Amino acid sequence: MAKSRETPLKCLRCAPLSPAEARAKHPNCWDDKLCTARRFYINNRDRINQKRARKRIETNHQVSAPDVKYGILHVWRENREDSPIHALGVEIWEQNTKIAMVAPVHCAGWLPN
Repeated sequence: MAKSRETPLKCLRCAPLSPAEARAKHPNCWDDKLCTARRFYINNRDRINQKRARKRIETNHQVSAPDVKYGILHVWRENREDSPIHALGVEIWEQNTKIAMVAPVHCAGWLPN
């Protein structure tokens, strides 16, 4: 990536002056095309960069979300690490709609595996 060039120091000092003062102070250096554009950018740099940054942030990308189906497993047990599972339940969802639900099933008498 190319390194950006810094604005010359004499241009930074010249930018706040009026065009007539700048021409009188720097007669050998003044270029109508170059100096007008460069002085405008120096004087309005903050506003231009804010506008550019806002434009980057506000860009919206329209991406269609795929149809996602997912399941939620509900496990009921006491709030201990070694406690046995009391009951199990399942919900199946597609996007924001519930498709199916398996009511909680008690696990009393089931083997741990």
